[in-house]
Amino acid sequence: MILTDELNKLNSTQREAVESIEGPVMVVAGPGTGKTQVLALRIAYILEKTDTPPEAILALTFSNAGKQSMRERLVSLIGTTGYMVQIETFHSFAETVIRTNPTYFEIADERYQLVDDLDKYLILNEILERGNYRKLKPLKAPKYYVKPLAGTIQDLKREGYFPDTFRQKIESLELKEEEYEKLMETAQAYKDYEEEMKKRFRYDYDDLINLVVREFSENDELLRTFEEKYLYLLADEYQDTNPAQYKMLFSLAKFWGE
Repeated sequence: MILTDELNKLNSTQREAVESIEGPVMVVAGPGTGKTQVLALRIAYILEKTDTPPEAILALTFSNAGKQSMRERLVSLIGTTGYMVQIETFHSFAETVIRTNPTYFEIADERYQLVDDLDKYLILNEILERGNYRKLKPLKAPKYYVKPLAGTIQDLKREGYFPDTFRQKIESLELKEEEYEKLMETAQAYKDYEEEMKKRFRYDYDDLINLVVREFSENDELLRTFEEKYLYLLADEYQDTNPAQYKMLFSLAKFWGE
């Protein structure tokens, strides 16, 4: 009865999105228009109208607050079954994949710890100090690029680039010599940073998604495990996904074809 009452509160377009069980569905709407409610109702509707087990539904969101909000709405609709649906942030889902499959991921080793911003800057400062970096280490301001370099590496990870794939990208571009040299030094610093992190048993927050994406692309057996586990995939605030998050989501979705 609760589900019927909530469905009756929807407008015709929202209801169409909720009741479209099969195939891709995208809801495009502005802030405060009930997108999260539509998503929660769609999960409830799928569970009511199909024999899908709740643990076969994966809903991804961006923040822990969004995750909690979706969980509370779902539980208010279907009761304790709502706790069995896998609602995760993109990063917590990636971490779950890593922690439950330690044979595939080196950072699943308990010695690995998340790096904080201060350590990140200190590592990059050491790399620039001891490395042969002419463009990234100006004579009069050798620390000038430490913080910008940290931001660049973060952006590269969110775009889904590893040091080797970033270097390949640079090689494919037509660049002026000075710009080419600076970008190649950035690629080298990124590589040195990753190697230093490994030596210190540290990992970067943005590594979580990239490592899962790479492992999904290289290990069919691992990917198949998760493709077969989830019958429905939902993403809240999909328009805000970065390329790495997009790749992870569609690694799982491609099992179902176009």
